[in-house]
Amino acid sequence: MLDPDSLIKVLWDIFVLTQIIINIFYIPMKLGFDFEREDLLTGIFLETLPSWTFVMDIILTFFTAYYSQG
Repeated sequence: MLDPDSLIKVLWDIFVLTQIIINIFYIPMKLGFDFEREDLLTGIFLETLPSWTFVMDIILTFFTAYYSQG
């Protein structure tokens, strides 16, 4: 099991938070203003990477320990 206070888990949570913040701004711009990506690298960074990050976060959460009493 992965310790919830380990450095790896904390860094992963910061990375996931970064992806969430990027999605908070990117998705409304894409839907509301017909904002299109300009190149392949931007498309991978803004659309594909967050999706796979969230899938990996779900899998990682299954292997993370939790505190049951305090």
